[in-house]
Amino acid sequence: MDFQSIEGRFDLISTLLAAQPEKNEALEQFQSLLEKDYMEYTKIDDALSEEAGALLELQGIGRDLALFIRNKDVYSKNSIALAGGFSSGKSTFCNNLFCSRDITLPVSINPETAIPAYVISGEKAPNAFGLTASGASVELGVDSYKQMNHEFLKSFVFNLKDLMPSVVIHAEMPKDFEHICFIDTPGYNSAQTDDSYTSKDRETSLMFIRQAKVLFWFIGLDVTGTLTDSDVDFLQEVLRESPDKRIVIVCNKAENRSEDDLNKVLDHIVDILDDNEIPYEGVVAYSSRKKRSYGHRGSKSLDEFFTELNRQNTDKKRELQKRLKDVFRRHINADADRIQESLEKAKSLNKILLHFNSLMTDVESKFSDEAAKNRREAIRTGKKSSAAENLSQESIELIVKEITALKLNLEKDAAKYRENKDMATALSEKMNSVVADVFKDFAETTDDDYVSVPAGSFTMGDDQGVKDVRPAHTVRVNAFKMKATLVTQAEWRNVMGVKPMCKFAGDSLPVDQVYFDEAVAYCNKLSVAEGLEPCYDKKGTCDLSKNGYRLPTEAEWEYAALSFADIPLSECAWYKANANGQTQPVSQKQDNALGLYDMLGNVYEWTNDGWENYSAKNDDNPLVLGDEDHVIRGGCFSSGESSCSVKYRNLASEPGDVLIGFRTVKKV
Repeated sequence: MDFQSIEGRFDLISTLLAAQPEKNEALEQFQSLLEKDYMEYTKIDDALSEEAGALLELQGIGRDLALFIRNKDVYSKNSIALAGGFSSGKSTFCNNLFCSRDITLPVSINPETAIPAYVISGEKAPNAFGLTASGASVELGVDSYKQMNHEFLKSFVFNLKDLMPSVVIHAEMPKDFEHICFIDTPGYNSAQTDDSYTSKDRETSLMFIRQAKVLFWFIGLDVTGTLTDSDVDFLQEVLRESPDKRIVIVCNKAENRSEDDLNKVLDHIVDILDDNEIPYEGVVAYSSRKKRSYGHRGSKSLDEFFTELNRQNTDKKRELQKRLKDVFRRHINADADRIQESLEKAKSLNKILLHFNSLMTDVESKFSDEAAKNRREAIRTGKKSSAAENLSQESIELIVKEITALKLNLEKDAAKYRENKDMATALSEKMNSVVADVFKDFAETTDDDYVSVPAGSFTMGDDQGVKDVRPAHTVRVNAFKMKATLVTQAEWRNVMGVKPMCKFAGDSLPVDQVYFDEAVAYCNKLSVAEGLEPCYDKKGTCDLSKNGYRLPTEAEWEYAALSFADIPLSECAWYKANANGQTQPVSQKQDNALGLYDMLGNVYEWTNDGWENYSAKNDDNPLVLGDEDHVIRGGCFSSGESSCSVKYRNLASEPGDVLIGFRTVKKV
């Protein structure tokens, strides 16, 4: 299109307005579940007070799901936002990663990035596509994209970005950037301006930075040479909205400085970041023109960042599924609280009923029919009588009848909220299944269900606790990966090929009557199925050096569970006070800081260790070999608060009065 002519601009506007996103079965299914099933559920369930907030969150998940479906080329990659002041060289940085100059980001001393661009290594390279506000994609072509600067935007009587908020640039890039998406944001200038377009660049830049995992903040060493106050203000604003944002400061155009000068610049910027409590992962001296680094401060070099991020992005799936779980966790917990409240009230009323029934028996034994008649006459005439004579059998019967009715209503309420809870659980699983279906084409592995636990030291045991957890001692564990959830009955069936023996049946419920040897067999079979080395020999002895699946050591379990101590038990565990006498579907309660669910309550968990009393000796990666008896941890649905503790230890040889399940771990 020739945007210099009126006809060309008219064609662009009409094309953008007419463009419609392609229909998607999974997205339509999600919307149907939201607009029909979820709304039907909320009509009959009044347990959650923040119902409006839950609906808004589900609608937001739907919008994000639509964005991913319609722009998989972008959202299937790990994103790095490129931001900074005018002329800091961020567009040049990106252009010099391209294998050819067939398409480039505009470069000028003027603010050229008018519309934010997603830059990816794509099969359609070289090309440019406009993303409309409705979610459609419109092919623009290389020549048309080159015309889109601030001057072009100002030629319209309205803001074109309202119709086309962003563009996608397909460029040929090396394999090193196959799974990386660079987001080129408008340059930020702290100076006030009357320009109606560039004055919104800060807001636009912030909006697109939110979408990125990592922020590369550019400084032009030929202009400022340091972090300015406005840079610091901007970075602090980014962190207020996204505290986990990973920040790398790129000191661009480093070829203009000497080595000593660059070291001083890097150290000075580190001091500014530290003084302003801005966390950073790297400060890099770099030359976009020469495509080389001149040194860095922090944990990683620029190349190491690219290597880390150049992998297929399945985090979007995890993020959407976690947000779904969080919404329905609130519903399920609210229903569970109502169930518990109704049953406790019914139990109290039952005690009162027993008291009145006993009282009625006493009345009947003490007074004959004639005595009862005289007592009623005394009440009618106002004549005083003894306390016993004031008792009216009819009144007691009426009270008993009313209390019985109240008790029955409370039991009906408990049954209603139990049905609602089951409905919310089923709806959560359906919506979660839709999200999983959207990502089914991704090359996923079992690792998607695992969280990384970093190496570290911690205090195992508790000097103030019971004898079994004393004395406290320092333990160090290596890094490992742990399954985020307990092994479910569906997962057991998929691996073992048979239905598990369980007290409470349900695909999303944890296995609950597993012997230690059976858990070992599951781990070895899963390892073989994925081409990994089995960790257990025929006697069930574990070799921690193997790369297959295994049970966690007792030390690994406690280390991974530590942050549950900071969460109220009712929010993170199914136990005696809220489980209503049975196990519950996994991952409905609050996860801990690592993203692990149900380590307290629901079912006990096998560990690799046999029982041994603690000693004060510090240890690295301890493992106590056991024969029949092994340590179990975490408590279960029927446990009290003291048993559902990060430090509490128990011993078992087989499932019995307590139900035992497990989760798996593996080497990093």
